[in-house]
Amino acid sequence: AKAFYGVADSVLNRLEVGDEKTQEISTSIALKIDEIIRDLKVVNWKNNPDAQNEIRNEIDDFLYALRETEGLDLDVDSMDKIIEESIEIARKRNL
Repeated sequence: AKAFYGVADSVLNRLEVGDEKTQEISTSIALKIDEIIRDLKVVNWKNNPDAQNEIRNEIDDFLYALRETEGLDLDVDSMDKIIEESIEIARKRNL
C-alpha cells in the first residue's frame, strides 16, 4: 500500500487541501486500492483486460465517492493518473 500512497499523495498535494488532510486521504486511497486489487485480481489478471477494467472501475467508483464525501476538487485526469499508476505498480510488484 506504500507505493499506492505515493501516487495518491503526489496527486493530492497539488490540490492544496492541507498536509494533514492530504496524508489522511492518501492513506485511505492507498488502503482501498490495495484492497480492491487483492479482492478482484484473478489468475493472470495482468494479461486480462476484463479483469483490469473491473479493477479500474472499482477504483474509479471509490474515487468518485471520496471526491463527494471529502469535497475534493479531484478532476478526471487526476483520478485516471491514480488509477493507471496504481495498476502499473500492482503489475510490476506481482500483487
